Amino acid sequence: MPSHKSQELVREEVRRIIEDNDLPYIIDSKESEEQTKEEVTRHVVLLKKEVKGIVEPMEVELVLKSVSSLPNVNLRLVFYDMNKQEPVIVLINIEKEIACSPKEYCNNYLF
Repeated sequence: MPSHKSQELVREEVRRIIEDNDLPYIIDSKESEEQTKEEVTRHVVLLKKEVKGIVEPMEVELVLKSVSSLPNVNLRLVFYDMNKQEPVIVLINIEKEIACSPKEYCNNYLF
């Protein structure tokens, strides 16, 4: 399982990406840690939208454009709207290959 320090570093880097791109999301650190424990081999970061509306493809894309700054780890990003409905799930492996569900959120990044 990823160490606590490693989890904090990944969340901090994702937080920086969110702030640098002025995205309306906060990281649910507690739930991120819980889900990381369940995943065992993958970091999980849950991002909750702070304003009404759906998760927009452009928001996900802005995060993906900065993926090269993330540490080399297996990562699952989960974007939620304000009501934690309709998640957008992004999987990034150590080689920085990306897959999304729903897949149309990552059309420019699929390998």
